[in-house]
Amino acid sequence: MAAVPANQASERDRVARLFACASAMELAERIEPNLFDTRELKSAIKTAQRHANGQATDEELEAAHETIIAISESAPTQTSGPTLAAMFATTPKPTNNMSAEFYALSRTIHFAAISCKQQRAWQAQKLEELLAGHYGDTEGC
Repeated sequence: MAAVPANQASERDRVARLFACASAMELAERIEPNLFDTRELKSAIKTAQRHANGQATDEELEAAHETIIAISESAPTQTSGPTLAAMFATTPKPTNNMSAEFYALSRTIHFAAISCKQQRAWQAQKLEELLAGHYGDTEGC
């Protein structure tokens, strides 16, 4: 995605954020309901999705991120992968030279992939779906 032309950077960043959110949501769906109530976690991820689509403000994204931080401080250890993935998916500001969206994408992928092996196959399929609509045939990439 880094090779996307400069004039498509905003769309690249939008797709990156949406993929990070989708990965975090997929992990949140795997949490056992009796282990942890995921409603706030999922709501924060949905806010990040809306932000990527221009339907939520920067302040709403920041509030979602703060919610995830609060959740992570009280969540059971077994939910650390999904919670960290959600934390990075909702990252409002870059922490280095990357855009916030690329940072969210890279960190979410990392925590999602180490959470379970099934997640890697799901990520590959989801990324192909997201990119196919914007960059043509992605088969074999």
